[in-house]
Amino acid sequence: MNYEILKNQHITITHPKSGKHIKLFKIIALTDFEVIAMDTKYYVPAGTIGGWVQSEKNLEDGSWIAHGAYVFDHAVVRGNSVVRDNSIVYDHAIIKDSLIADKSFVCGDCEVNQTHLTGNSVVKDTAVVVSCTMKNSSVISGTSVVTDAHLSGGSRIHNSTVDKSIFEDVSEASDHAIVSNCRFSGRTVVRRGTYTNESRKEEIELTVTTNNNN
Repeated sequence: MNYEILKNQHITITHPKSGKHIKLFKIIALTDFEVIAMDTKYYVPAGTIGGWVQSEKNLEDGSWIAHGAYVFDHAVVRGNSVVRDNSIVYDHAIIKDSLIADKSFVCGDCEVNQTHLTGNSVVKDTAVVVSCTMKNSSVISGTSVVTDAHLSGGSRIHNSTVDKSIFEDVSEASDHAIVSNCRFSGRTVVRRGTYTNESRKEEIELTVTTNNNN
């Protein structure tokens, strides 16, 4: 192991789902090592204090949980992965070759592989996310399978299959939509059906006129 748990440095938190109290422990790097997560290189010197884990099963060699991040329950961080910036990973989530940053959440029985989460993004439930970037409070949930996609601006994918697509400006796919090679922006919502090689920009413009009676 290139890290160990500091048994004398622990906190008790309230589990986000069960409400039960669980004990988490600080980790410390035992050797110098390097992690390359999503093409970003992280050098971790021996003696570096990391984040919080519930047990050694939460973190495998080759990855790192940085100061301020939390990984617990049966969640596993493996491959070349880094969890940082007050991000939280729990339940049975699997993180592999990914960067989880900037207060992002990963939970449920989901899998996140070769993906960069930032800006309060969320992956949950049984979603499978591969080779994606997510930012600005974007969410992938339900039984979704999302590959090679970019989500930003609070976009959401729920119970849908998405491949090689871009979702921007609170765009959404749900109700088992199948999306491939598409670009959605401007609050576009697609439900059910199959969408291939489409570009949609649905905009809503609201004009308010105020009459001043003097």
